[in-house]
Amino acid sequence: MGDSVEQEIVRVEKKRIDAMVALDLAALDPILADDLTYSHSSGRTDTKSSFLELVRSGHYLGVDFVKREVVPCGSAAIVRGLAQMRVNHDGENLSYPILFLEVYALRGSDWKLVAWQATRAKT
Repeated sequence: MGDSVEQEIVRVEKKRIDAMVALDLAALDPILADDLTYSHSSGRTDTKSSFLELVRSGHYLGVDFVKREVVPCGSAAIVRGLAQMRVNHDGENLSYPILFLEVYALRGSDWKLVAWQATRAKT
């Protein structure tokens, strides 16, 4: 018997974060939907192409999930929670808490990240 939707999404999510930190665009690209909308806590919104360029720049140092809930919705899954974001912004390493909401969709036999929305969490 295969993994549950929750287990599969957590596995894909780990693969996505690992690829972002390692600058492994070949591993990251197939996880991202072609119609991706990635909205950052700063207010910036990226497409798949512009997000891959941001990753290539070495912006992401890590994402530590503090709380995460996966909600299966048929051929989609909503993931929401709290994470500690670690980034390099203009040469400065920053770490800050975010609340996030993301949507994965089953496209063919693969889960793809379709949307990410984050906001800074109060500390």
